[in-house]
Amino acid sequence: MFQEFYQLGNPERERRNGLGLGLAIAQGLAETLDHALGLQSQVQRGSVFKLTLPVAQKSLPSELAAAVGEKALLTRNHANRLQGVLVIDDDPAVLAAMAQLLGYWGCVVDSATTVEQASSMAQQQCPALVIRDYRLRNNSTGA
Repeated sequence: MFQEFYQLGNPERERRNGLGLGLAIAQGLAETLDHALGLQSQVQRGSVFKLTLPVAQKSLPSELAAAVGEKALLTRNHANRLQGVLVIDDDPAVLAAMAQLLGYWGCVVDSATTVEQASSMAQQQCPALVIRDYRLRNNSTGA
């Protein structure tokens, strides 16, 4: 279940052929951080994946928390909204979900489905943050 997954014969990432959840990556990250990643599966019912995280022992010192807050990556515009997030993904559902989530967090979001479209948007207004899908259609990457 947690071995690397290769999706052959699906260059356009057709959802009916599977999504490729990246469980090998999730397990690798969990192991690197010394956290437990578990699986419970029941035939005809589905699977549940559980990541066990330790409880934080203490919070940031107040002076460090204040310094981090002052050095925010994203700035706020006149409407007190965070500016400059560009999301690149060729899946419309992912773009819509990211725009909704980031909008809820107060960000102004530009969405692009291709590198060319993203490049054009970035030339018009340089984003402070880019969230990109690595594997895009037509064998291109978000990088």
